[in-house]
Amino acid sequence: MEITPGSTQSKATTGTDLRIQTTVVPAIEIFRHVGTLDAPTAVPGEFTIIRLGGGGYDGTDFHSSNLRIDFKTTTTWSASNQGSFMRFITTVDGATGSGERMRITSDGMIGIGTSDLQQKLHVSGVDMIIEDTTPFLSC
Repeated sequence: MEITPGSTQSKATTGTDLRIQTTVVPAIEIFRHVGTLDAPTAVPGEFTIIRLGGGGYDGTDFHSSNLRIDFKTTTTWSASNQGSFMRFITTVDGATGSGERMRITSDGMIGIGTSDLQQKLHVSGVDMIIEDTTPFLSC
C-alpha cells in the first residue's frame, strides 16, 4: 500500500510493504484516550497507548502478539504529567508463551530480564558478557 500525504486515497502495490512517500520526515503518531470520541478523558496509568507487534502462521493457525513492543503510560496523563515506558516482549525458542525481556522506564533506566529496575542498567541473571577491547577513562 502506498500513502501520499495530502491525498485521501491510497494506492495498492504488488508487495506487502507499507510505503509512505514524502519530502519531509514521515511521522506515524497514534493518539489514544478513554471515554468516547465526543467526550475523551485522560489515559490512566499502566495503559497501553500502542502495541507494535507481529505474528506468523504455524501450519495450522495464525498467532500474534508473541513478538511486540508495548508503549505504556506510567500514570494518569495530565497537561503536566505524561510519563511513559516501553517494554519488549518475545517468545523463547521451543515455547509458545511470550514474556517481557526488556524495559525502558520513564526516567531512562534499562532493564534486561527484569521489570523491577534498581540501576540505570539492570541485567537479571548470571549469563552476561561485557567485552571491551578499547581503553577508557574513568572519572
